[in-house]
Amino acid sequence: MSRPRRARQKEKHMTRLSKLAPALLLLLTTSATLRVQAEALQKAPAAPSADTISVSDPVVVAPNDDIQPIRIPWLPQHPHKTIAAPVMMVVNGSARYWLHSALNNHAKFVGGYDRPLKKQLWQQTDSELFTGVGDVSAALWIVNTYQNEEGVLAFIHVEHPTVTNGKYNAGRGRIALAWSPGATGDHFVYLGNIITPHADTEGYNIQGAPYLIKDGYFYVFYKENCETRGNNAVARAPVSDVIESAKADRMAQWKKYYAGGWESDGDGGACTAISIEDGINHTDAAYSTYTGKFYLLMSRMNWKGRNTYIKLYESHDILNWRHVKTIVDQPAAEVKSGYQYVSIINDIGPKNGVVGKHFYVYSGKDPEISDHEGSVLLRWSVDLAK
Repeated sequence: MSRPRRARQKEKHMTRLSKLAPALLLLLTTSATLRVQAEALQKAPAAPSADTISVSDPVVVAPNDDIQPIRIPWLPQHPHKTIAAPVMMVVNGSARYWLHSALNNHAKFVGGYDRPLKKQLWQQTDSELFTGVGDVSAALWIVNTYQNEEGVLAFIHVEHPTVTNGKYNAGRGRIALAWSPGATGDHFVYLGNIITPHADTEGYNIQGAPYLIKDGYFYVFYKENCETRGNNAVARAPVSDVIESAKADRMAQWKKYYAGGWESDGDGGACTAISIEDGINHTDAAYSTYTGKFYLLMSRMNWKGRNTYIKLYESHDILNWRHVKTIVDQPAAEVKSGYQYVSIINDIGPKNGVVGKHFYVYSGKDPEISDHEGSVLLRWSVDLAK
């Protein structure tokens, strides 16, 4: 083969390579990117599933003897001992204090995770614990707390109860806030309602109030018959606005999730339901720093002959939830009412809507059909990566 001919072939070969170079570079770059992503995925914890989330057997942390008697207004001669709201923990140094609310009865205890209600410090009525309520017909339950170095913010479930022929009616429900300066939670200034249902139906139970913190906002979950199908709703407000307003005995403005946005007024505005299985949300929620996901508990009593349960749900955006673990599920016939009033307790300090890899779940439970010792408080240990 002559030298000019070999030169021409080499030139054609180099031309082909130059045309292929961009494609080769793209392939190499894509391969490198995929390799980096794969290595990152290998280093990150696996997404939790029912198989990887571990739940311990339940432990009785408050026998019926530890639960304070509640005098029901229409049955004053029969003190009733039951868990009537999620039990909340307030931290002051190394001390762990516990708040529990019932109908016009609030109690504070000091104790460890294994026996939180063993030592009662005080018991107060609504009018003794709260100032500035104004509405004398309102009944108040503390159902969640947020704590910083300046005080304790209480999320309040509000009812306006009436009793006719011995039958209880919750009246019109609200979610409200109260603020207690300092770290003790011995006295609260009632700030007012943050959430009022749009329809505001007499006797409708607003339930609540699990909360999460995302992008600098409080997100509070509650019940409301939204204009779209479903009744699990959420409202939000900036954390900084809520705390600064609370310290000044004022209310920040809250907005409900509605039609894809957050412009609907918390006080009577319309709502769009979040995507989650139905259940009772007198429960709790938290963001896990370990998984980078949000978690919300739902419960159900054995009403209408259905099983009573506590279930754990997971979300990446707080609007769409999937069931990832059942904490407990028991046939209706075995219990008088079942599991109710569920809280998430951090094992390292105040929860404030955040946990790590491990946390505790506390819940009240009405007694077994065969058990005559009364209601108890149970605890489960949850590990997101076992």
